[in-house]
Amino acid sequence: MINHGVNMGLFAILMAFTNEGDEVLVPEVGYPFYQDVCPAMKRVAVPYKLKKHSNFDIDLEHAASLVTPKTSFMYIINPTNPTGTVFTRAHMQEILDFSTKHEVPLVCDEVYFKMVYPGV
Repeated sequence: MINHGVNMGLFAILMAFTNEGDEVLVPEVGYPFYQDVCPAMKRVAVPYKLKKHSNFDIDLEHAASLVTPKTSFMYIINPTNPTGTVFTRAHMQEILDFSTKHEVPLVCDEVYFKMVYPGV
């Protein structure tokens, strides 16, 4: 699917994978797209915490406490916006393990991926 910018792609994902009343896990500090759009589309943006003193990694224990039957997906940003944090390979594996364990699909915003991982 070709989109006019990242926002249109994120909107298409929201509309394709959620229904009215569904929840989306979003970073408490991050690109605010879903926090702004979800209420307008009658979806719920549920903020999960980042560990401020630990590389702004996702607090996966906190995120697990937010998962409900209405959780449609978890939005992650790596490298993060606005903190600039780049998740380690180990943390990325923890995120994948979380996704598998809790059956929560991931929507990964990695728009700056090639700037951080050149040659990939």
